[in-house]
Amino acid sequence: IGTITVDNTGAAVFTTVTTADGLVDLAASGGNLTVGSAVEAGGTANVTLTTTTSGDVILTGTTTAAGDTATINSIGAINGTGLVTAATISGDTMARSTRNISPLIRRCDLSTTSKPAATRRS
Repeated sequence: IGTITVDNTGAAVFTTVTTADGLVDLAASGGNLTVGSAVEAGGTANVTLTTTTSGDVILTGTTTAAGDTATINSIGAINGTGLVTAATISGDTMARSTRNISPLIRRCDLSTTSKPAATRRS
């Protein structure tokens, strides 16, 4: 499968989303966005996880953009104990405060700018 784009109204739980060679762009407007099991962009494609209006990004499964960038942006907090694997990981909360980002993610500098990474636990 190529590119997958989902723009959901309300909370969304993504159990398994995988492409063979294409980007994955998942958004939730007005609710939490949860990575349940696995979100993976195949080839050298990006993964983008976004909440708008309200809601947190909750990482409980794996998020993989092995050859490219995983971008996680949230109007609320970014938290969870999921594994994020990418060449570059970036993320931000609209509150621009590290108190809205879980301590494990904060260690990976997701609260500021893109940082190179091989595998980072978030």
